[in-house]
Amino acid sequence: MSDQPPSQGQGTDPEASRIRSLDDRFGAIEAEQQRQGTLLERIAGQLGGAEQRAHGAAQRHEERKLDAPTDVADEVRRQLEERDRAERARADQDQAAQSDQAWRAGVDTKLAELTEKPPEAPVRRVEKLLGWR
Repeated sequence: MSDQPPSQGQGTDPEASRIRSLDDRFGAIEAEQQRQGTLLERIAGQLGGAEQRAHGAAQRHEERKLDAPTDVADEVRRQLEERDRAERARADQDQAAQSDQAWRAGVDTKLAELTEKPPEAPVRRVEKLLGWR
């Protein structure tokens, strides 16, 4: 016998080639996962930076808004808007009450029409045959 392992004899061993192909596949999958991981890290880094910039800009805007002096005109405008809102709310309530009252009046008239009436006298057979009724 020779010193060679039995897998390296004549031809190729199917088991060894299958193991090599599995190793190649695993290597390819692992390389693809690493590539995707680095892409995800780059994307997350870019998104994280944009979020921080947006947050900082919003904070600066809010600070400018809070530090701005308030005008008497702004205060008067705000109070007038509140008054107008209150008037609109009252008008809406009045209109709803009027429509509710109109609906109730309509229901009351229909109920009055539906009052019980005494039945008419039955038609006699003679009258029916002679066509009197």
